[in-house]
Order: sequence, then C-alpha cells, then structure tokens
Amino acid sequence: MGNCASAPMVQINDDNYEDLTAERLNGVLDALARGETPKAGTLEPGRHTVEPLGGPTTLQAMVAENHDYRGEW
Repeated sequence: MGNCASAPMVQINDDNYEDLTAERLNGVLDALARGETPKAGTLEPGRHTVEPLGGPTTLQAMVAENHDYRGEW
C-alpha cells in the first residue's frame, strides 16, 4: 500500500501504520502480539500527518496566514 508521502505503509484492521521500515513494522507486530495497541499513523519522528519532512514545500503562505491564492492563478 502507499499513502502519499508516508509510504510504505500497512493497514491492520482499522488502523494504518505509515513511514514503515522493517524494524518499525516488527515493532507494530510485536506490540499487537502482546495485546497492546500501537500508535497508528506515521511512525516517523517529527511527522504528524503526511506533510513533507521539513515542512510544506508549496503554498507556504497558507501555513502562517489564510492566504487566498485563487487571484494569483
């Protein structure tokens, strides 16, 4: 599976686990085997959703303000 900028990922039941490495996937599987509920979503430190690492690269004015780009197109 792929999920925008956070691939590779896997869906297990209702949860997605993103930004996987072999070690991260093993950690998720080990936690599930112990009956724990691992954190779903990205497993990349510093990333909260599927934004690029290091912050946005386009439409940057929208980050700090409600900038309307429509008039510029």
